[in-house]
Parts: sequence; structure tokens; C-alpha cells
Amino acid sequence: MDQQRPVTIEISGFKKRDALSVKYSFIRSVDSDGQPTSKVTIGGIRVKVKALEDGNTEFSEWMCDPFEYKEGKVIFQSTDKFKKMKELEFKRGYLVYYQETYDEAGGVIEEFEISPQEIKVGGASLKEVWSGGIV
Repeated sequence: MDQQRPVTIEISGFKKRDALSVKYSFIRSVDSDGQPTSKVTIGGIRVKVKALEDGNTEFSEWMCDPFEYKEGKVIFQSTDKFKKMKELEFKRGYLVYYQETYDEAGGVIEEFEISPQEIKVGGASLKEVWSGGIV
């Protein structure tokens, strides 16, 4: 029986995945004295998952479609009782990085980065104002 991981990712239209690692950030520029000089922006959501062993190519297909965006969430659970600890929700997320790696010890790993227009973590939320580009 597979052990449940404490972090899962759910993306609209995709199979739910257990995450091996998740990293997300908010970014703000500062001057040489450390004083903030810009508004807060979304830094992206970087995720590693073990590839499904069913020939699934949903992430590479998403990456190759420059107009496709998705909604989704990352659910962080406490490791002792697997109760939801917090949830990161994103809207209008574009896949901006995708890599698939094989390692004999770990198998096939998919790593990707989502650039969302909107993100919410607990009581913190941020929505980017996008203009121009391909979207």
C-alpha cells in the first residue's frame, strides 16, 4: 500500500498527485538599504512529482500549449494525522517550466513551475494585473 504524502496537488482536468516537493514565493524588490521599492508579486509555484506509470503526458501537453491555463490547489497536511494544515489555491495558472528526469534510484520525476495570475494562501491573496503578452 502506498504511503500518503503530506502534500498533494490538484489541477483542473488532471489526476491528483502526491508532491515530492513544493516551493512557492512572493517577491518584492528592495534598494541597497533593504527598503521595499516595488509592489509584491507572485514568484511562482514549483512542484516535483513522481511520474505516473501509465504513459500520462498531461504536463508536457500543458507546457506545449501557450494559451492553456488551469486552476488548482496545493494541500499541505500535518504529518502526524494527515489533517489539512493549509491550502494554496491558484487561478489562471500557466505552465512556464517543465522537466522530466529519470534516476535509477528514484524513477521518473516530473518538475514544473506554474505562473498564476492569482494566488491565495490562508488569509493572504494576491492578483496580478497582466497586460499584453500572449494571453
